[in-house]
Amino acid sequence: MTLKNLTLLAIALPLLAALTLAEDVTCFRGPNRQGIFNETGLLKTWPPAGPEQLWKTEGIGLGWSAVIRAKGRLYVTGGGPNAKIDEKLTCLDDNGKILWQTTTGKTWTKSYPYARATPTFVETPDGGRLYLSTGGGEIVCLKADDGEIVWKHDFAADYGGRPGTWGYAESIATAEGMAFATPIGDKASLVAYDLRTGKVAWEAEPLDGQVAYVTPVVHNGQIIQITGKYVFGTDIKTGKIRWTYDFASAFEEKERREISCVTPLVDGQFIIATRGYNHGTVLLELAADGNSVKPLWKNNDLDTQHGGTVLLNGHIYGSTWINNSSGEWACVDAQTGRTIFMQPWQVPGKDGKLIPLGKGITIAADGMLYQFDDKRGTLALARPGQDNLDIVSSFNITYGTKEYWACPMISDGVMYVRRGDVLAAYDVKAK
Repeated sequence: MTLKNLTLLAIALPLLAALTLAEDVTCFRGPNRQGIFNETGLLKTWPPAGPEQLWKTEGIGLGWSAVIRAKGRLYVTGGGPNAKIDEKLTCLDDNGKILWQTTTGKTWTKSYPYARATPTFVETPDGGRLYLSTGGGEIVCLKADDGEIVWKHDFAADYGGRPGTWGYAESIATAEGMAFATPIGDKASLVAYDLRTGKVAWEAEPLDGQVAYVTPVVHNGQIIQITGKYVFGTDIKTGKIRWTYDFASAFEEKERREISCVTPLVDGQFIIATRGYNHGTVLLELAADGNSVKPLWKNNDLDTQHGGTVLLNGHIYGSTWINNSSGEWACVDAQTGRTIFMQPWQVPGKDGKLIPLGKGITIAADGMLYQFDDKRGTLALARPGQDNLDIVSSFNITYGTKEYWACPMISDGVMYVRRGDVLAAYDVKAK
């Protein structure tokens, strides 16, 4: 591994994004699910009260999933007619008007119910299809035009799935005419369904452990996924598991939990996997034949709980977990695994004294970082590439209810922010 390799990795992700229309974000966390949105000409600073709010819409249902945008429409999941039993998918136009809503299936009914999974859009000659998973472990295909359900399977029940404390939360990945779901069950670990018919294409062999809350990525003919125990790669065409890495045993744990919530960063032979709760981040190198991986470094500081990480110019950015109410914000050198900085994000309190915000979400667009504190709802624009946390502008999200866990999305110069039952749009295009 060389610095050149990882610099190429940092360059490659935006290039992948450029293959899609700038105005379309068709899956969770943008192209290849890497947290980098293919945008240019965005504001480099915000007014004190934040960028201009274009609209705000209530009624999408409670939940923590992100919104996607395709062909001038927005799609987001939320709690259904009975929010503690079922889920729904909402379609809105670019002005925030709700066009239709469809009840999709059963939600997770135990700890922290409500929708978590972001839909995925796939272009078709008749207007496109949407693929999503429910908290109760169903995969659903719907028509993007009107929300009609095309096919549906209960993958958790069909394969003896072993959900974690919070059910199922993966945002469906698609490739090669297939959609993939991860039951981690007694009969299969990963299942591929035909996009058009819903017919099972293949079933990957079972793995021990339980489901994680991770969206897989598709790269170089493999699906890279994380479970409560493993990082593993599966051949897209055959369903054969090519390799596994024991993620649960990689770190000396202060708390023994089979919990992973962060989508891996991938490119070529490199895989960056992060796990919260006093675990950390590991850089894996995939063998040339694609049949094994080896760890190149481990970092104990960057243990992002569920807010995601991004790679910019050879640096990995994300928040750390101290406890469920607090954390710091960190930068790690992608070549060496060295922590460049790890510090609290502080803002003035009512008395003028600095108070630390907690952990949260990290995304990037147009060379800037966007950080969203998940306890108090402060959303910030930050400058990367520094030796410390460099917040440029910030404002507070005051609408909605429940936690600030939904990942913001940026499409065609507009930033979309969801909290609970409310979705809002902000103009972040430079004038």
